[in-house]
Amino acid sequence: MKILFIAPWLPSVIRPRSLAILRELVTQHEVGFCGLTSSAERADDLERLPIAFIRTVEQQWFPSMLRALAALPSGQSLQLAYVRDQRLSTVIQSVVEEWQPDLCYFNVIRSTAFLEDVGRRRVVIDLDEMRSDYYRQMSTSGKLPSRLLGAIEAPRLEAAEKRAVERAESFFVSSPMDLALVHGRQGRLLRSSFLVGRAASKGADHSGNIILFVGRLSYKPNADAVVWFAERVLPLVRQAIPDATLRIVGERPGAAIRRLACASIEVAGFVENLDEEYARAVVNIVPINVGTGVQMKLLQGLATGVPTVTTPEVARRAGIVAGEECLVASTESEWARAVGDLLQHPDLGSRLGASGAAWIEREYAPNVLFGELHGALAGGE
Repeated sequence: MKILFIAPWLPSVIRPRSLAILRELVTQHEVGFCGLTSSAERADDLERLPIAFIRTVEQQWFPSMLRALAALPSGQSLQLAYVRDQRLSTVIQSVVEEWQPDLCYFNVIRSTAFLEDVGRRRVVIDLDEMRSDYYRQMSTSGKLPSRLLGAIEAPRLEAAEKRAVERAESFFVSSPMDLALVHGRQGRLLRSSFLVGRAASKGADHSGNIILFVGRLSYKPNADAVVWFAERVLPLVRQAIPDATLRIVGERPGAAIRRLACASIEVAGFVENLDEEYARAVVNIVPINVGTGVQMKLLQGLATGVPTVTTPEVARRAGIVAGEECLVASTESEWARAVGDLLQHPDLGSRLGASGAAWIEREYAPNVLFGELHGALAGGE
């Protein structure tokens, strides 16, 4: 069939869920793409796919902020107002009229700002995560501006999610937990594929005691997490293991992260080959406390067989078992002990890494990953 894929960004290696879904869709369907982009993004990964066409509009920060501010008294979602660029709306309407897609696939809740532009076409929505839950968490933690923003946006985004799933023929989420957060409709679990080789740690060089963090460093929860670990946990680890080093990988590290660089902390920034990073790592860390869905950095670490330490909340959302597929920690001392145990006891790391990789093989096998996707698309044919 003809599928119009609508996204608030360019699918790429740093948006691996979006890119993996597109890669799967083009194997069986004719796919066109409409979306927002920014001056910092490139369409290279998208252009490598056999896409029928790519129509993008560069998002402008100032008009986007004005739209979000104008939405404050209206009760509309600030997120959706921010991306609701009339130029892209016009492009989508034109594509729908001229190309006549059989189905419109909306990628994450922000893309549903353009739902009205596709008329009565069949609609499938990939929520990925319940973003309203993220803002609900924000409303109870952090500094006052963040708490205020969270309190304003959480109920608005929850209402937008409800309207979106009521309009959609099918909708997807990536975490089993999130299925229970949408009331009145039956969602489908579409776990996130990820663009890193499996079992990359086999034959790896573990001569250094490298602790690895991988994540989009422009994303505040990631930045806050890695700064906390570097400043509060790593010194405790190094008391017992003086040669332990932290390697921070991810695009657009801010000043707070760049300042961490020293003999025991490497700030690598964006790298082309994540397989090599995981192959050198002894421990993978995911110290995220505020977030939704399933953390991609958790999946990547588990897939490559690198033993992983994470927070109880991240493990719970993914559905993995502490002590079997990963270790979990909450306090600084718990984190230091868990990471230190993996650095000092290779047998523990090997067992944990093998269990994590086996879990990925069961839960993220290609037929499991995309079976629900193809089933939903076939439902209306």
